[in-house]
Amino acid sequence: MFTALLLALIPSVKISVFPGQVLNRFVPIRALGAGVDGREAGNAEETFRPHNLRAMLSSGLGALTYRLRTELAGEAWHWNPEGTWSDAAHRQGYWTSSAIPSKPIQVSWGYRLPRRGNTFDQANDDSYSRIDDGDGTTYWKSNPYLGDAPQWVVIDLGRRRKIDAIRIQWANPFATQYNLEYWIGNENIEEDDNPPGVWHPISGAPSPSFGCTCRTRERGLGVRESGRAGLESSGPPDRPLDLVRFQVTPPTRFIRLNLARSSRTSEPSMAPDPRDRVGFAIREVQIGRMRHGQLRDFVVHAPNHDQTAIYTSSTDPWHRAQDLDRRTEQPGFDTVLASGLTHGLPMLVPVGALYDTPENAEAELRWLKAKGIRLRGVEIGEEPDGQYANPKDFAALYAEIARRARAVFPDVPIGGPSMQTVQHESIAFPPGPYEHGFVRRFMDELRRRGQLRDFQFFSFEWYPFDDPYGACEPQLRASPGMLEAALNRLCADGLPKSLPYLITEYGYSAFAGPSEVQVAAALLNLDTVGKFLELGGSEAYLYGFEPNELISETKGHWGNLMTWLNDEGGNAKWAMPAHWAAALVTREWCGDLAKPHHLVRSTSSSPDVSAYTLLRPEGGQSVLLVNKGRSPVEIVGLPAGRVALWGSGQYAWQEAGDHGHPTRDLPPTHFISSGRFVLPAFSAAVVASAPSRRRL
Repeated sequence: MFTALLLALIPSVKISVFPGQVLNRFVPIRALGAGVDGREAGNAEETFRPHNLRAMLSSGLGALTYRLRTELAGEAWHWNPEGTWSDAAHRQGYWTSSAIPSKPIQVSWGYRLPRRGNTFDQANDDSYSRIDDGDGTTYWKSNPYLGDAPQWVVIDLGRRRKIDAIRIQWANPFATQYNLEYWIGNENIEEDDNPPGVWHPISGAPSPSFGCTCRTRERGLGVRESGRAGLESSGPPDRPLDLVRFQVTPPTRFIRLNLARSSRTSEPSMAPDPRDRVGFAIREVQIGRMRHGQLRDFVVHAPNHDQTAIYTSSTDPWHRAQDLDRRTEQPGFDTVLASGLTHGLPMLVPVGALYDTPENAEAELRWLKAKGIRLRGVEIGEEPDGQYANPKDFAALYAEIARRARAVFPDVPIGGPSMQTVQHESIAFPPGPYEHGFVRRFMDELRRRGQLRDFQFFSFEWYPFDDPYGACEPQLRASPGMLEAALNRLCADGLPKSLPYLITEYGYSAFAGPSEVQVAAALLNLDTVGKFLELGGSEAYLYGFEPNELISETKGHWGNLMTWLNDEGGNAKWAMPAHWAAALVTREWCGDLAKPHHLVRSTSSSPDVSAYTLLRPEGGQSVLLVNKGRSPVEIVGLPAGRVALWGSGQYAWQEAGDHGHPTRDLPPTHFISSGRFVLPAFSAAVVASAPSRRRL
């Protein structure tokens, strides 16, 4: 009687299944996968130990994608340590790894770019811009593979200031045509990826369009031609220094330098290479107020993050042997292929784009072909939107790499670009008022080039929350709707529904926090996979496949994306929520992983409970239920079946800084349901109409 009274107090949630309404068809071993990524020095050897590989394989995930951390670091990738330099005598220039298989590739590295423009990156974030490093011998240079395309530099003064002068110390090639703008609008670019605001021409002068003839203007209106009459310049003619004075601006934090026409000159000290004459180059920039004939500089010049923040549209991939960065270590292709993580399936492989060369990308693909390695697809670039790339520029690089990839692998799908976010129209400070977002402009440029046929799948990353240390209940409730809204926006912006959509990385957040090591992480991953497949998605790859350690990116908050937590020796010790979520999907929800499954429409009477239903190839149905609420519910409406239940009854986390760990770490509980059962708060379950033969 006591149990009956308790059940009477628990709200019922009705699940309705519509077997005739098929929403998707997929083969789990190909559609549900994971990724391996670059990490710190020595991590490749640690990750691929037999013990750790067994732990990773126990998740049941199938297909594998190789992630490219060098693109996030703003570095060139020596995917094969053997190769050639364009300036072999000095071991510098543009690198092309060898396409001929010889020694096994166990590990590879990124190389820092000494012509770097951005202050920050999204990997180790331990380099800096050469535009304000205080060293007159270094310089930023734009990517020569973009040819004569206009480029830009944005300077973040840190706070609003009135300015009336800029001094530019040029390198070669310098800009013979450029203009200046200041920003009025939202300044929280770290918090708002699409800040409302407007770029205004300096002094209110009309902003000349790229390609026009920008004459020196009277009264210092801030539009100049380098080295021409009427401009205050000093230094040798092949390396001009411009001092541009203009009317005082309103208080502004951001200044943009738009570079329109190149001198097509090269540094006298450089070995002859046509790429050195293409683009734009700047040694140092000073911005501030003129006082008694002297420029009071508001820019902080330093070879570290003390410098004033700089953002640039592109960077030249030129580098030297001495620029090896062992902190950006990638597992070698041979190491990955020998690990068993591919399950013998074709692999999704990346090629560098923003910070690499088309020649190096082509060599990588020729090496893979020579080795007889089967590819699921070639993913060009990684997170170009997060690197502030102009979609037209990225499309130009993409098109050239795609042309080369097609010559090597005529029948392998080509796509990308692994968007950092699909929740916003564009990333900070669009060049002008655009009607469409990044993807539409990227596609428009491919169409203009006659290469839209080379865009054969669309890939993106899904980390819905930037605060994995906040209240997780409202986040979990919102996440399925956020994913649906994001995909609907992409379709409305012109991305064809017929194109395969791939989530090439997913997890709770791109930042470390406690939600990633608690039950909430499993619930979010389950909802991500279920909702994405329900919406017609093709493939979803879990990020954080490798065993790892806790990290802290916000004071007092520890977490990480990982399927297993390491012990102090780097060996997988504790199964994490991401592992249990993956295992619940592959070993309970799905049937034969190598056979087609049909996902059919199902509904829940509660917004706190998600329901995703599969028709298995061996017969029967399985329903994945996710209870995001803090209260238990009684599930009704389903037939009798075997239940696999996982939640706080099976897992608990002990906070202890970098020594945090699970205090309860159990597989799902199994029982037989007569058609009604209680789904505890913050838990997930699979109800299968026929018993599963697999066990965790």
